[in-house]
Amino acid sequence: MAIGSAQQNISKRIVESAPVLIPSKQILDDFKAIALPQFELIARLRREEHTLAATRDALLPKLVTGEIRVPDNGDPSDVIERVSEAVVAAAS
Repeated sequence: MAIGSAQQNISKRIVESAPVLIPSKQILDDFKAIALPQFELIARLRREEHTLAATRDALLPKLVTGEIRVPDNGDPSDVIERVSEAVVAAAS
């Protein structure tokens, strides 16, 4: 539908003449029922991504300098969990 040889563009006339389907309320509601949980998941994962990045940024310098150590015989998740909680609390 675009016109022009060097730089194609779409004229107002072409846009106005294009047929547009307007979905019924039922179709919109069905779409919303499917899409909304996906958008909520995206938002939740983005928040988690930011929390994980903040945890990484807080832990990495401390691990490199030896300020915190991961126990050889312990569960590393115990250390990570405590630091993660501190980072989240500081961000709030």
